[in-house]
Amino acid sequence: MAENKKVNEIRVYTLEELQEEAVDFREVNKKYDDAIEAIRDSKAVNGMMDLNKALIETTFIIPHGKEDGKNRMTPLLMNATDGTPTLPIYTSLQDLAKMEQYPLPEGVTAVFVVVPYLEVCKFLLALKAPRLKVLVNSGFNGGVYDAIEFLHIEALVKKEERLNAMLQEGTVPNGMNLQFIDARTFPTRVVNAVYDVCVNELKDVERVFYKACKVANFNCFAFIVEGGEDFDAIRKSIHTSASNVSNGATILVLPITKDLEKIIGEDVAIYDREFDGLW
Repeated sequence: MAENKKVNEIRVYTLEELQEEAVDFREVNKKYDDAIEAIRDSKAVNGMMDLNKALIETTFIIPHGKEDGKNRMTPLLMNATDGTPTLPIYTSLQDLAKMEQYPLPEGVTAVFVVVPYLEVCKFLLALKAPRLKVLVNSGFNGGVYDAIEFLHIEALVKKEERLNAMLQEGTVPNGMNLQFIDARTFPTRVVNAVYDVCVNELKDVERVFYKACKVANFNCFAFIVEGGEDFDAIRKSIHTSASNVSNGATILVLPITKDLEKIIGEDVAIYDREFDGLW
């Protein structure tokens, strides 16, 4: 009977045991599958951040070679097209089934080690191979990482969580750069919510502009405000109204500056006090 719980230790299986008694990987690794699907379908607001968070909670299958009659096991490395040694790891039996089959030396049997993310990191550190890469699944259900990149995923997640906590206040931390981007979609509900709060509550705001942007790995909806005396109160009102309908997207509210005026250029404001009531 498959177990629908996370693996927090090293377990070793033959292929038959893995198929019959092992973890229900699709259930345990649902966050990983959901993150990959969202990226593939262009539905993710912060796709790579969500994927990184899922990876450190994922249970992996690592093919090993085990010498008959001995306890010694060695990860089965493969070579990338450029010759780089690569550790293949898998998140489900379906993905494992796509693994390329390599002939094993005489007296060596294939076994499958089931481990959490941190144990994969220990394997990578123990291998000490130069230019080592990690292949997570294959095709459209995974990706290739430099070993050093894979080792730092957890630290990156913690850094992103700290940054996200600051961004949730609607401001950009000192020293962080905004990268304005061309948005693939227009957040109509969010923009309408900002327009409504300006019409009904923020009587001294002159104009508000919308821009899509990135801060580190975070995709954000930025609202640039012109006019108003108490910007902190304005920021909180706009941030609250937009966040209520943003489906978890990061909302930034920024006072207009000379630099932002250049970014806005000839853009039309999503709210303009001069035309209030004409929409």
